[in-house]
Amino acid sequence: MHRSISSLIIIAVAALVIIGGAVGISFAAHATVNQRTPIIGQTVPLLKHAQFMSAASGQQQLDLSIGLKLRNAQELDTLLSAMYNAKSPLYHHFLSPQQFAAEFGPTSAQQQQVVSYLQGQGITVTHVASNG
Repeated sequence: MHRSISSLIIIAVAALVIIGGAVGISFAAHATVNQRTPIIGQTVPLLKHAQFMSAASGQQQLDLSIGLKLRNAQELDTLLSAMYNAKSPLYHHFLSPQQFAAEFGPTSAQQQQVVSYLQGQGITVTHVASNG
């Protein structure tokens, strides 16, 4: 008896998960190309505490800085460990800003993808830093 009740509960939970997934896919499938898409989890932590004061004018300029994650994070960790290990042949052999950007910075394609996304959201991009 106890085993059959547990089985029924598991089946019910599995059915809810499947139905919930189907509903989520249905909503995603109905999204339009020009629909604005929030970027979840990519904001400044203090922004959570901001309070809405009033709507901004559509003509108001807002200056933003957007940073992308570094590439090759594991290689960067390894390099940093070697650079600060007195027994390593790479000890205190630092990279130039250009070398760092080429090896660990975002690629031109990644930068262009962000620029295209922002422009698609109606945002004018006026400058992309040379180091990404």
